[in-house]
Amino acid sequence: MFKDNLAKEWEEKFWSLPADKLKTVQEIVALNQFKELDMSQYDEQVQDVLTYYQFTRDEAEELIKQDKTK
Repeated sequence: MFKDNLAKEWEEKFWSLPADKLKTVQEIVALNQFKELDMSQYDEQVQDVLTYYQFTRDEAEELIKQDKTK
């Protein structure tokens, strides 16, 4: 269920964004309101990077625990 090297994958996508899209992502990340975010208003590259922010650390850890019990 979970990918190895997820941070590396995110980093490559994040830093490969064109400057204008990188700025957009950075502004969204600074607000830290991903649950309320309407992803449809952004293009595919921005959406792709933002998907890495959809789960909190606690949620991810809970999913990992659930996955290990299967």
